This record gives sequence, structure tokens and C-alpha cells, in this order.
Amino acid sequence: METENSNNETIETTKSQGQLSKRQLKKAEKRRVWIETKAERRKEEKERRKRKMERMREERTFTESRSATRKRLKREQVLMRDSECKIGVVFDLQFASLMHQRDLGKCIKQMLRCYSENRRLKAPLQMHISSLCCEALIEMEKHNGYKAWDIHFYEDNFFNNLPKDSLVYLSGDSDNVLQSLEQNKNYIIGGLVDHNNHKGICLRKAQELGISHARLPIDKYVCMKTRHILAVNHVYEIMVQVTLGKTWREAFFHVIPGRKGIQDVSEESQGNSVENQVCSEESQGNSAENQVCSEESQGNSVENQVCSEESQGNSVENQVCSEESQGNSVENQVCSEESQGNSAENQVCSEESQGNSVENQVCSEESQGNSVENQVCSEKSQANSVVNGVVSEGNQVCSEGNQAISEVCIKKAISGEKREEKIERNVNAGDIKLSTQNGEDSQNAEKRELADL
Repeated sequence: METENSNNETIETTKSQGQLSKRQLKKAEKRRVWIETKAERRKEEKERRKRKMERMREERTFTESRSATRKRLKREQVLMRDSECKIGVVFDLQFASLMHQRDLGKCIKQMLRCYSENRRLKAPLQMHISSLCCEALIEMEKHNGYKAWDIHFYEDNFFNNLPKDSLVYLSGDSDNVLQSLEQNKNYIIGGLVDHNNHKGICLRKAQELGISHARLPIDKYVCMKTRHILAVNHVYEIMVQVTLGKTWREAFFHVIPGRKGIQDVSEESQGNSVENQVCSEESQGNSAENQVCSEESQGNSVENQVCSEESQGNSVENQVCSEESQGNSVENQVCSEESQGNSAENQVCSEESQGNSVENQVCSEESQGNSVENQVCSEKSQANSVVNGVVSEGNQVCSEGNQAISEVCIKKAISGEKREEKIERNVNAGDIKLSTQNGEDSQNAEKRELADL
């Protein structure tokens, strides 16, 4: 079954490669490698588990074997119908189509962990799995014997199998805070491993169905560095700890993993007060530094005043130098005006020479144009002579053709006359033959009549 699913997945990926992006193609290739190495990974996992059991057997940390433990659990297991706890937990698998096959497998395994813990409780919760069909059913069938488990399975939606008043959908995006767990209430956990790709989908589904929704009071008791979205088994384990008599704070610290950066709200407030104290000390230090800077700025202002007086003296010297430079500029202006007069005369002469060169150029162009026209006329006369020669040759050919045609016509006329004479001779000969044959026929007839007589 697994090989068929893997083959189907690889076929689908190859078919849709033309429509996938580079990132999706990389994911598909990674998925293909993961499927191909699945058997090797399982083999390594079994060996690792075997080594662990051998190490535990050497350390003697357990008193009974694994099979004996399983048998004891079956003997001591309390069924849900006999449990004193009537708090229901519903795992909603209607989002199976939104997950990849690997994520769907992770979601099923999380629910199996919940069932494994539930069957060990002295007062197990009422477990339900809804929308177990299509992809979810195919993934669940990989676990043999699941139909014999102490769980209520539904093929359709939970809304059609449980009372509407008892339903409360748990969603981290809800504005309602869950204060306590009530008996005969069914708390729905969305079976979805999507890596936050479908944010708020559980809340929208609860609003569409018109049922109650709430979120766990995480921000009331603890602080987390990440979003307040937990795995399916973590939500279930928190509910179990609360049913066992622990507070919400104790349940959160007992279940939520450390990688989430969980911290108590009171500790965080103390940390904030320490930070505020440090900030106030830093502000005091900054004020002292500002006072020192103001004294330095006063000293700098005195230095600036001295520099301004020196700059005034320099400005007087610069004014004298500027007057001298103005006198030099007047002399330079007179010289420049004289040079401009000379340049104007030179420009007039250059313009006259340019006019003469232009006239010479026009004359040369006109002579060139006349030579070109003469050349064109000579070429036209040559072309006309060629055309006349061709026309005369054509006329000669036509005359020869007409002569040949007249000779052919004369020959045809002579042959026609000979043909007519021959036909007349043949006709005359035929008439003679017919007359002689008729005479012979008449003579033969007379002979037959005489013979009859």
C-alpha cells in the first residue's frame, strides 16, 4: 500500500512539473528521496530501539518485559464508558485534504500518542475522531487493528454526531478564553499540521457552523517567544493534566516544550522592572554626560569668538587685495577689447574668403552636374541604339517566320489538291465495281429462274 501511494505521488509530481515553481520542485525531489529511503530509516530505527532495550536491560531500570507491560495495561485498562470523566475530546480530520501526505501522517501519529496516554489513565477522557474518510482513512489503515481501539470513529462531520450545545472548538485565534473544563462538553481540536499556512481556519469553521469557540489561557499564565499554536498532542496533554487536578500554569509548564521559550508571567514582569531600573540608571548617566557636553560647548563658543575676530582682520586684508585685483581687471578688460577688435577684422576676412570658396564650390558642382547630364544622355543614346538593333532583329525573325508559314501553306494546298484527285479516282473506281457487280447479280438471277423452269 505504501509503495502504491509513493508511486502515485511520484507520477503526480512528474506530471505537474511544468506547472510547479523551483521551490515546489525542490520539495517534490526531497519528498521523493524521503520515500525511497523510508525502508532504510525504519531499519535504523528498529536497531536503535533494540540497542536502547539492551542498554535498559543491562541497567535494570525496568522490572518487567515489554510484552508483560502490554498485557498488564490491557488488564488494567479502564474503558471510556466506565470512566468517571465525561469530558470529550474530538479530533477533527476534515482538513486532511489541505495537508501533504507526510504532514497527515504526523497528525495521525500525534492522535495515536493521545490514545496511548488516554488508555493508561484511571479516568480516561471521551475520545472521538471525526471526518475519517478519503486521505485520512487511507493513512489510518496503515495502523492495523485501529477499529478495535476504544475510540468513537465517525466518517462524517462531528456536527452530525454530537449535540451542538456541547461543542467548543479550540482555536488560538479566538477572543474567548477557556477558564475551566466542564463535564459533558466536547472540546474540538483541529487535526491540522500545516506549519501556519492556514491561519485562523479553525476559528472560521466554528463561526460557519455557529458553535462556541475558545482558546487556552496561555498568555494569562505564561509567556512564549513563538505563537500560541500548539500541536494536537500538546493540547490534549494539557487538558489531561487539568483533569488530574493541576492548575493551568502547572499544566503549561509540564507539557509545553522548552524550545517554545516558555516563561512565567511574574518572572517576566520582574525582568521588565530590572530592565526599567537599568534604563533609569542609563538615563542618569546620559544627563551627566549632557552637562559635561554643555560646559565643553561654552568653551568652544569662546574659541569661536576669537576666531571670528581673526576672520574680521583677514576680511580687511582680502578687501584691499580685491581692490588691487579690480584695477588689474580694468587693464585686462581694455586689452581684451583691443584683441576683440582685431579678431572682428580677422573674422570679416575669413568670411570673405569663405564666400569665395563657396562660389568656387558651386561652380565646380554645376560643372559636375553638366558632366553627369552629358554622361546620362550618352548612356540613353547607347540604350536606344541597342533597342533599335534588337527591334530590327525581331522584325527580321518575324519576316523569316512569315515566309516559312507561307511555304507551309503552299505545300498544304498542293497536298490537298492531290488528296482530292485521289479521292475522286477512288470514287469512280468504286462506281465501276458496283455496276459490274450489279450486272453479274442480274445475270445470276436470270440463270436461277431458267433453272427453276
